[in-house]
Amino acid sequence: AISHFEKSLTTSPGAKSDEQGNMTLIGINAFAYASIGKYERALQLLDELQVRIDNEKNPYWQFTGLHYKILVLSHIGKINDLNEQDLEIYLNTVNQQNNQLLQYSFYFSIGYYYYKKKKLNKSFEYISKSLEIRESLAIEAGIAISYLVLAEISIKLKKNSLARNLLRKIIRIIKSNHDYFSYQWYLRLKAILLSSSLDIDRLKLSRIINKALTFSKKLRLKPEIARNYYYYSLICFNIGDLEKGFFLERKSFELFRQVGMKWEEFQLKNLVVEHSIQSSRQFFGERVKLEALSKISLLLSQQKNSEELFLGIMKSAIEISGSTRGALFLMNQNRPFQVYASGINEKFDVPDTVLEFLIKNQEPYTGSTPEKKSYLFLPILFQNTILGFIYLENELIKNIFNQEQIQVMNILSSIFGVLIDNAKAYTALKEEKKNLERKVEERTKEVYLRNEIIEKDLQATRVFQRNLMPTEMPAFEGIKGDFFYKPVEEVGGDFFDFIKIDADRMLFVIADSSGHGIRASLITAMLKTILYTYPDQNFSSIKFLIEYINESLFGQISDKYIVCLLGIIDTRKHTIEMIGGGNIVVFHYSAPNKNWNRIDIKGHMLGIIPTNILKCSESKINLQEGDKLFLATDGIIEQYIRDEEGDRIIFGEERLLSTLNEFTDSKNLLKDIVTTVRNFSGDEFLDDITAISFWRPYEKNL
Repeated sequence: AISHFEKSLTTSPGAKSDEQGNMTLIGINAFAYASIGKYERALQLLDELQVRIDNEKNPYWQFTGLHYKILVLSHIGKINDLNEQDLEIYLNTVNQQNNQLLQYSFYFSIGYYYYKKKKLNKSFEYISKSLEIRESLAIEAGIAISYLVLAEISIKLKKNSLARNLLRKIIRIIKSNHDYFSYQWYLRLKAILLSSSLDIDRLKLSRIINKALTFSKKLRLKPEIARNYYYYSLICFNIGDLEKGFFLERKSFELFRQVGMKWEEFQLKNLVVEHSIQSSRQFFGERVKLEALSKISLLLSQQKNSEELFLGIMKSAIEISGSTRGALFLMNQNRPFQVYASGINEKFDVPDTVLEFLIKNQEPYTGSTPEKKSYLFLPILFQNTILGFIYLENELIKNIFNQEQIQVMNILSSIFGVLIDNAKAYTALKEEKKNLERKVEERTKEVYLRNEIIEKDLQATRVFQRNLMPTEMPAFEGIKGDFFYKPVEEVGGDFFDFIKIDADRMLFVIADSSGHGIRASLITAMLKTILYTYPDQNFSSIKFLIEYINESLFGQISDKYIVCLLGIIDTRKHTIEMIGGGNIVVFHYSAPNKNWNRIDIKGHMLGIIPTNILKCSESKINLQEGDKLFLATDGIIEQYIRDEEGDRIIFGEERLLSTLNEFTDSKNLLKDIVTTVRNFSGDEFLDDITAISFWRPYEKNL
């Protein structure tokens, strides 16, 4: 392309129209040189372009030249050569001229400038506007680049759903134009987007990013090769391959320097640690916590002796925490002795101040030094006694041990404490075996029982609150019920329960904790604990109960919250009294009127505001014979599919109401509703689903 551009420029006859046309040729040629990394030639052409801009009288051609100048300087990364205020003046002038082609060009080039300026929200706004204008214009050339830049910004802004839609559009454009430059760009964006998913196919990721590298090498696009190596490093961080990530990051840095990509080199030089820490922290997500619990469970089942146990504990602690090396210490008369080390050849003395802190506070101790960028002393506790501690170190990344990781490691240290105590007990039993056979037998049973309990606890942790849910509803005369619960992952945020108060009354609760994963599960576990320790187990006032729950949660669950509905069924009076807030779905079927009605339970979510300003809705229903009540978390109405354009179509309340009407007389109402939702969403639930139904049978059916 550059060869043809240069030839066209040298053979121009010199007419005015050709001079104006050359404005575009020079601009495109400069961008082409910039794309292959020949920045010096690109800047020479920009100098020539500036002379033509200064001499041009026609505003249209002046602004055409300015568009290419902004685009090329932004692409090269020489954003300091541009003045933000001047750019906005240019854009206002172009908007006044009402020339859509110029508007399209300027919104994109200035949006690209803001992207390089790291003003991502403004860049997103301008490039989106550019593509919006494009819809009214018949433009084909270069259109994939606009979408690619917008997709890259969307990924950085965590707009993953939009990014996926844009990538679908991009690949259609690429296939129609056979645009290999855009294709390798598309591949690296697809790979980085996939790498942020919890369900990562590492082999597929490797194939995609290597394919991007192959195409950029075939096209001999040195800047794109460097960018692909850099994105490859980010992908490695996202999937937890830190060693390879650092290697590729250094390689991309060297390539940026060789090609002369000053902006990229500067960004990487200043953000390398930040990128590494952020990527590593993403590595310590819900997926790794679940893997950690599985590994500890395996360690528990396979332990054979103390040496293997210490090795397993050390390996697990290093891998789960993202450390590079560490050591395990046990206590003997309040003094530590090192029993195992990984990556540490010499034995070292633990500072007295650290040891005193660990014994006194029984809390983790973190810090950093120039040589050890991050280190952590993690106490191992059993029944409020410190058995020892784990020393973990990462000499590559500073401040890697954040609060969330420490919380996970605290849970694991408790498990390590039980394992070590078991190992000690088992050793003691072996020593006493000759003379104390009976005692050995009893103690052995205790040890194996304790192991069995731990194994069950770990299994329960892997599936979390599933074991918190009731398996059946208390039986009552006059009112029947049913329930359905399905978490979208092994770990869910939904919760429900039934508490029989007396012969006539039952408390029920249905709730949805914000988010998914371990934190959501722990919050629902807190809710169950609060319910079962509430002082008034007669539940004489559900208003007082919901206030008590909010008071117990407020300030304890950080930025999380619970959407909750409480209700009391009185089978003697045939009434249901409810209170709650948020987005719990409630429908009541009136048998005399033969219709379903939505009951709005609106109010504050629990755990995020003080109780003195908490407001919740109340509702009371008198159940007639044949009446029904349906309750569900929002997962059932927020299930969705995509249409051909990629737009979301949700199941929604209208479709739910239609389904309720269809199956009103069904003996398996919940089963039929769930089947309908499953068929709608393609046999895959995208959110936790919890549903409860109550009904009062006709007397003849009792």
